[in-house]
Order: sequence, then structure tokens, then C-alpha cells
Amino acid sequence: MSARIRLAVFPVLGLALLVAAGVWSARELRLRFGGLAVEGRIAAMLVERENGVDLCTEIDAEVVADLDDGSRIRIEARNYEIRSATREGVAGGTSGALDAAALNRREPLPGLAPELARALFEAVRGDADTLRRAAMREDRRRGSGAGTRVVRIEKRETVRGHFGLGSVPDVLEWDGESVRLPMAAGSALDEVRVRAVFARPADSGEGGRKADWMTGYEAVREGMPWAPARRDFALSAEPYATQFRPVFAFEAAGHRVARLAHIGRHGAPTLALRLFSPCRVYFDPKHPAEAVVAADPGFPEGDRLAWFSRWCEGIFSQWGSTALLAIAGLGCLATGGLLISLAGYRLGEGGSP
Repeated sequence: MSARIRLAVFPVLGLALLVAAGVWSARELRLRFGGLAVEGRIAAMLVERENGVDLCTEIDAEVVADLDDGSRIRIEARNYEIRSATREGVAGGTSGALDAAALNRREPLPGLAPELARALFEAVRGDADTLRRAAMREDRRRGSGAGTRVVRIEKRETVRGHFGLGSVPDVLEWDGESVRLPMAAGSALDEVRVRAVFARPADSGEGGRKADWMTGYEAVREGMPWAPARRDFALSAEPYATQFRPVFAFEAAGHRVARLAHIGRHGAPTLALRLFSPCRVYFDPKHPAEAVVAADPGFPEGDRLAWFSRWCEGIFSQWGSTALLAIAGLGCLATGGLLISLAGYRLGEGGSP
């Protein structure tokens, strides 16, 4: 009898793990395969710390790029979408508008080298490391005859939202543009302002790699000087212990819904669900607030390696725990089946199990 109990341990454990995997993701599986699909948007970012929670809902950015011909390009963006772009000429203070829509689509612009347009696009959306690389990349074009290049980038970023909260409900309000807290309707938004300058440092040395290419940095939080864990823009300046959870929003059946995603990441926003980018949402048509977001970066675009990185992060962040339980359960079932087969073989040979 005891031998049979020993043989049953692995199969029972395997079945228990498979059941646990199903229970763990029951809600997500139900909505993913039984709900309706609709396109949504990552409309806000929740920043969770030990001493409080921030709900970041809006990001304004102003980028000023000085070129080596003495001209200057000024870009204004809201939620990573370029709203206006102008180039101020050298003589007479003349200025001309650039095609903001083309910059958003990363298309070539007349009079601008593709490398320069890439640097401008990355300056609007990127963190400090991205802007450092852009400044260094532009510096390497010096003397190459490849057209006008950037010699200095200044970025001013303003993040708005509700800061210092004790907690945030899973379901929030969305007006089609911005996410709001139900209990804070009409209240003023808090702000974090960061200004950073990137240029070739005077003591850069051979190849310009010895000194920091961030030559200026200022940060203000709610009107007071702020010294974050890292000298970076607001959502990239947090320590690893800080958790980021996206807020997805969608409209269906006459309802506007904003909800916290169950997918998060420590130290920085997840690559799989980028802020203010489209996303895929699955919801219950009878109860639209019951919804989940799919961590799927969509079709490959831009840098294929970056897209693959986002795809892998999305798969593991959404299904990693379920997959581990399922794999462990299948492994236990396989081990139990093997032990039972060996016991049967030994019985057939006249031995004991």
C-alpha cells in the first residue's frame, strides 16, 4: 500500500500544479478566449513605491537641438506625439515649420539628414541614455560630409499626475484623452519637471568617451528641488524597488474604461506595454470593466532586435508564472508516469515495486 502511495505522489502533485496554473490565470484565460477584442491605449502609468503611489497621466516635452550650421530646431510634444516642429534659421531670425507628422512616422524630411531626423525622434521619446547615444552618434558624423548634424540637445520634460497617493483603485476614469482618479475630479495635477542637456563635454578626451555627455541636469518635484535615484527623466529615474504598472484605456459599447494592468515591471516601465501606445484589450461585453490587456507589441517595426526584446518581455510577463506552474506540473506527471512504468516492469519480472 505504501508503495502505491509513493507512486501516486508525482502524478497527484502534477495534477495539482496544472490546476493551480489554470486557477492562477482563470480570469485572463476566460477574457482572452471568451471576451471581445478591441484596440485600446496605454493611457497612464502607475508608479508604486514603499512610501506612496504616483499616477502619471500626461507628459509634455520640449526639445531644442542646436545644429552645426548655427540653426536651431525646436520641437514640442504631448504624450510622446510631436505637435509642432520649427527650424530657426541663421540669418535674420527666419524660421520655418517642419512636418511634425513625418517626424512622428520617422520619415525623411527635406533638408535634414536621416541620422538627424532619427536623433530628433529619439530625443522626444528617449531617456537619458538614449539621448547620450544620440549625441555621441551625431558627433561621430563630424567631418563626414553627411549633412548638418546636432551639436547640442536640450530636453525639458514635464510629467503631470496625482502624486503621493496611498493607493489607487483598479478601475479609473477616462474622458477619451486623460485618465483621472474618481475621487480627484477637477483637482489640479502635480508636476515633475526635468531639464537635461546633452553635448560633447569639454574634457571628453579621445573619441569623446571619457566624460558624461549629460552636461546639465535639473529636477523639480511639486515646486521643490528633487534629487532622484538616477539623473534621468522622471519615469527612468527610479530605483529598482519601484514598480511600474501601466493603465490601459478603451471604449466599447458606449463605455469608456480605464483599468490597471496586471502586468508590471520593477525599475522602469515595461517594454511590452509602452506608455501612450496602442494595445489590444479583451473585455466582457456584459461587464466592460472586466478586461485584460495583451502584452503583445504587434507586428515588427523599426529595430527588429528591440521589437523581439519587447515580444519576449511581453510573453514572460503575461504568461511566465502560468507557464512555470504548467511546466512543473507536466514534469511531475512525466516523472510519475516513468516511475509507474518502471514499477510495472519490475512487477512483471517478479520483483517488488
